[in-house]
Amino acid sequence: VIQDITKPKAKLDLPLTLNCKDTLIQINGGNSTTNSGSTKYSWSSLKNGSIGSSNSSINVNSPDTYSLQIVDLKNGCIDSSSITVNQNIKK
Repeated sequence: VIQDITKPKAKLDLPLTLNCKDTLIQINGGNSTTNSGSTKYSWSSLKNGSIGSSNSSINVNSPDTYSLQIVDLKNGCIDSSSITVNQNIKK
């Protein structure tokens, strides 16, 4: 019996800032890795909880802290990562 407990690695882009030009930005978790290559993505935000997306990236238009949880579907191991999106819009 071979034990597979290799933990996946959730990776997100650098912190992002919404501004007058960029009112919608993409948070990309596509560089996350699993040992098996079979991955489940789950997104949430600090203010709103579950976002309901199972894609490797999401588009956001409000400042918040966003979290990505990935699960290696072959071994069940989990990892997560968070990123804060700031806003710099002056009227």
